[in-house]
Amino acid sequence: IWRSCCALHTRKLQESVPPRYYWSLLERNSSRHTRATKQIELDLMRTLPSNVRYRDPDSVCVQKLRRVLTAFSWHNEDVGYCQGINMPAAVLLLFMDEEEAFWCLVAMIEFIMPPAYYGSTLMGSQADQRVLKELIAEKLPLLHGHLESFGIDPTLMTFNWFVTVFVDSGLPVECMLRIWDTFFYEGAKVLFRFTLGILKIHEQELLAIDESCAIFNELKRVAPSAREPEQLYRAAFPELNPFSLSKIVSKRALHTAQVQAEHVATEKLRMETIKRREAAQAQAALNAAHDDED
Repeated sequence: IWRSCCALHTRKLQESVPPRYYWSLLERNSSRHTRATKQIELDLMRTLPSNVRYRDPDSVCVQKLRRVLTAFSWHNEDVGYCQGINMPAAVLLLFMDEEEAFWCLVAMIEFIMPPAYYGSTLMGSQADQRVLKELIAEKLPLLHGHLESFGIDPTLMTFNWFVTVFVDSGLPVECMLRIWDTFFYEGAKVLFRFTLGILKIHEQELLAIDESCAIFNELKRVAPSAREPEQLYRAAFPELNPFSLSKIVSKRALHTAQVQAEHVATEKLRMETIKRREAAQAQAALNAAHDDED
């Protein structure tokens, strides 16, 4: 199902590029070294460390992962490489060959996930976490109020769930693969459904805790404790309906605009700070030169 769904997204792109595009990316750039390739090397041995196929730096899977991530960084230089991409890429390589994994990764990042989800700003992923907080307030109001009263921000936990498509959530493999099947078939909207489903399953346990550190520690355990795929599916779908896609799109647009505005303001402040520092350094150098003349 993953290959078929991804092919629907990437078919036109694959038809527009030369044959053996993946391999040609590797061949053309074999001697090229970038910031992305350096970060990839740092992350290779941090990827699925509990999986025997990724424990040895010389293993076949690690070599394939290096090539897939590197080829993607050259295919899409706007994204390059972002920490978190390595996790889904590694899972894909457990089920398909590396060229197929490359195209599925392209489908995930360029077609299924919202724009700017990965890369230097992470604006799309930041916006989704704000959408998630609104949905928690709407769908699980008691839990939302409980977390708010103790100053607990669930997105500190869920950010990685979204970016890695639950690979870095601690979910049992059976549940994670069920999420992946639904993700490829229905799109990124299901990330909200399954996150809310996990929280819904553990809502009563969380509401019973009245100490902030204990609540946060329990939040760390909610995903690993979701061991029944059917229970998770029921909590994420029938028990959360209605779940309007148009509402998600609207919320995403609103929060993306807010994140973009904040990014512009932050960048403006950064540039102003740099200019002030440079002006102060220039003035200090000028004063020093005058002192030497005296």
